[in-house]
Amino acid sequence: MRPAREVFDAMPAPGRSLVAWTALMSGYATHGPAAEALELLLCMLGLLLRPDAFVFSVALRACAAVGNLCLGRQLHGAVAKLNYVGADLFVANGLVTMYSSCQSLRCAEKVFGGIAAPDLVSLTSMLSAYTENGCDAEALMLFMDMVRDGVACDAFTLSVALRAASSLGHVRLGHQLHCCMIKMGLVGNEFLDNCLIGFYGRYGELQLMPLGDAVSGMEIHSNSIRNGYGTNTSILKSLVNFYFRQGRYHQALKLCLSLSNHEISWGTLVEAFSQVDDHVGIVNLFHVIQRCEVELDHHTARLIVTSCRKLALLEEGLQAHAYMTKRGLASTACMNRHLIDMYSSCGSLRHAFDAFNYMPDKDASSWTSIIAANVENGCPETAIRLFSQMLMKEKCRPTSQAFLFALKACAESGLVSEAFRFFVSMTEVYRIQPSEGHFSHMIEVLGRAGMFKEAEHFIDSVVPSESGASARSLLCAAIQNGNEKTGACSRQASKAGSRCLSRKFFTWNLEG
Repeated sequence: MRPAREVFDAMPAPGRSLVAWTALMSGYATHGPAAEALELLLCMLGLLLRPDAFVFSVALRACAAVGNLCLGRQLHGAVAKLNYVGADLFVANGLVTMYSSCQSLRCAEKVFGGIAAPDLVSLTSMLSAYTENGCDAEALMLFMDMVRDGVACDAFTLSVALRAASSLGHVRLGHQLHCCMIKMGLVGNEFLDNCLIGFYGRYGELQLMPLGDAVSGMEIHSNSIRNGYGTNTSILKSLVNFYFRQGRYHQALKLCLSLSNHEISWGTLVEAFSQVDDHVGIVNLFHVIQRCEVELDHHTARLIVTSCRKLALLEEGLQAHAYMTKRGLASTACMNRHLIDMYSSCGSLRHAFDAFNYMPDKDASSWTSIIAANVENGCPETAIRLFSQMLMKEKCRPTSQAFLFALKACAESGLVSEAFRFFVSMTEVYRIQPSEGHFSHMIEVLGRAGMFKEAEHFIDSVVPSESGASARSLLCAAIQNGNEKTGACSRQASKAGSRCLSRKFFTWNLEG
């Protein structure tokens, strides 16, 4: 995108037509970083240029990429005032996609329901919205309505329906969809072939060649080589899937290297390793992907980052980050949260902050991730400072998890007043129901400060009687204070989960 931007910047400001602005915005929305497309929109508005329906559709696509629901709603209001929603399907479809990507499915349904005559793109956008938000049953119901209405489906629509059928375990429907693809002459379509590999592999079948055991599969492999079909793309794909089903991952990967980048879905391979929690295999596969300069999707990129996190591999994590940034995959809020978590697990707060600061729109989950990273890496004071900043953000409502890490940071820092301020804010201002973890950290704050009477009062007046947080937190506090007598009693309370033993703990501590 850099050359395109340089050409645009070299144009005299009065000579920049709406077409030039739209072309650059579309490029950023497609290739990333999508946040730049939104910046351009704001610049256009500042210059009093009136965006048309297509400009808004591009902006909505950019909102979907970065997960900016707040700006997406503002754009929705603007296009509604301009009467673009009902008059332009590009805008309506963009709204459905934006709300779906921002996990606001009900809003997507509302927009879709308002489309007077939805086209195939509208229907497919809603289908994707359902599958992406875990509503596969609703997706299949909509697909059945499309079939009954005689809608002519394309390859992408069928792939979404196949994914929904696969998630729900409707193998028979998957077979029917495969037959439909054959009748429509879509066999050999690279995109659908990869979807079918994933579908049949999930249910232990080779594409068009159901195999019963490892021996029969290896016989087919041997026969294909003897008969000169060892390099046939279709057979190789089937064998790759078969070897994955048998758990022979290295043999499957060896066959994959015989295929070109355009003949195999690397995302399918990464997904297969992920399903068996083989994170070492995923990292090794990533090295192959790097050498082959393969293009990845966001889901595959997240799986690679997750494997680097679970294995605490900072160097590979940095390589993955660079690889994804180069391909415009690191600009979404969701991906940046995964990067923060990965760097935190690798003990690199500096890189975690870099990922956090790169985010154009920081949501509550992003703030929670960076707060957790500081707590888990021994910087509770910084975590508290960040949490205080988060509370000052009007459009960033703190989550229960964010309060949990903030209270943990207070416990580790010995900040009793701050802990109570946060706890009261959580329950009274944000109306968040405390969990056992919240109670546990509050008691730990008091216990570490040696304020056992106050802890007893907190347990009697605030903590539910069935909560087991009391004894476990007091055990931690006792160990922290070096009180062996207290620790012994707390261990009994922790094992029994008994409130009376917790009270006995206080009696012993006050007498001692």
